[in-house]
Amino acid sequence: MTSVSDAAMAATFHDDALVMLAEARDASDKKRRKAATGAGRLLGYSAQVSPVDGTAERTRRRFRIEALAAAGIDEETPSAQRDAFLTRFDRNVAKGAGMAADSDEPPELAAIDHSRVEYYRRDAIERKLGQRAAEQSLLDAERGATDAPTYVDVAALLDAGFQAIEPDAGGIRSDGVRLLYSGTVNGLVGESEVAKSIAATCMVADELSRDGSAGWIDLDHNGAAATVARFVAAGVAPGVLRDPSRFRLVVPESRAAVLSAIEDAAGWSPTMVVIDSVGEIVPMFGGDSNSADDYTRVHREVFARLAATGAAVLVIDHLAKTALSTGYASGTGAKKRAMDGAYYGVKLVEPFRPGEGGASAFTILKDRHGGVRAKTPGETAAVFRLDSRSDAWTWEFYPGRSADERSADQLSADVAFVLALDSFPASRAALQGAVRDASSDGKAWSNERASAALKAAKERQGAGPYTFPLSGTESDD
Repeated sequence: MTSVSDAAMAATFHDDALVMLAEARDASDKKRRKAATGAGRLLGYSAQVSPVDGTAERTRRRFRIEALAAAGIDEETPSAQRDAFLTRFDRNVAKGAGMAADSDEPPELAAIDHSRVEYYRRDAIERKLGQRAAEQSLLDAERGATDAPTYVDVAALLDAGFQAIEPDAGGIRSDGVRLLYSGTVNGLVGESEVAKSIAATCMVADELSRDGSAGWIDLDHNGAAATVARFVAAGVAPGVLRDPSRFRLVVPESRAAVLSAIEDAAGWSPTMVVIDSVGEIVPMFGGDSNSADDYTRVHREVFARLAATGAAVLVIDHLAKTALSTGYASGTGAKKRAMDGAYYGVKLVEPFRPGEGGASAFTILKDRHGGVRAKTPGETAAVFRLDSRSDAWTWEFYPGRSADERSADQLSADVAFVLALDSFPASRAALQGAVRDASSDGKAWSNERASAALKAAKERQGAGPYTFPLSGTESDD
């Protein structure tokens, strides 16, 4: 277990590495490259002393990008200089980790003026803000944006009349209701192994079955072969998958590759785009997954631009440690705020097993336009059930039931159990005993459930109302 002192030491070395990178920007070429690779040793020591589950690799990748920038080397253009630099940087990361594993002594590096930490931290922040402003200016220029306000033609809107925005893309519920909105960013968030990617695959298959077109951006290391195999299992015709006007799969390794895919989408206009997953794309764009500002920037640069092409964008994300009912994915609450379509929390109903299938429930966390909620009796927009017992999958998105419907179904099943007993129970306690004897886990129904079932069963027999408690026959224990 990592101690408080270990965590504090790791945080110090982590900050020192950032300072070294900031100092490197103002040094000569040779010195800045040496400082940038040296920061890798501090990073390796920090990660070994106080590892954080699931973040070490992402932190290393983010530091590689920062180190390249500090060394003045283009991160996206392959070159012998870049490869040699990264080799030295990774070697120093390994050295730092080895020092932490073999000794309590921190790595010996050039002395750092810790009094300048705050100065360089502020300087780094200012540089980052300036970079973001420049990027936004470039995006605005590409879109023809100006500083002048763009006033909405309200008169034209009033003359044209208003139409409610309805869900019109993605998965098709058994009652015909679609689950996603075109031209918006929609989302699925849930824990691992609740079949988020499988459900998204089936949504794409539904979209393609309605003569739609779809793009899939795989950032979650699923692999191209495995992704295509899922679409084949979902019954998507090979001819559709081969047709670039109907389907395109992208496995980007850089920010430039993602931006290129967005530019292409503006040309071929897919009706649906899936991004799997959010947790990988923010660090790829040089952001911190825990930063609301960084997420908002990436949302604007990637997700919103894809939605602007008219596509129903579906982003897949992982659940934070907090309860699903809060609707917050891992990292930042800005994710929920930025969604302008339908946002679903995915919870397991039946475990998904290869060659069998499973089921998961989609709870409405946010429905900006209210179209799905208006056609949903409760909070469960759909229950996704998959049958994978054959090579060809079958699935269904069927509507969730209201609380009253679930209660009525439960009562009917309970009454059927009572009427099937060899002898009609004379009291609630007798019924609870019969339930306990028949239960595999030895549990009985609650007093309220047993009373309701016995009363309804008595009425079903035509013996009139049956009220509780019966004086002298039982107690409310």
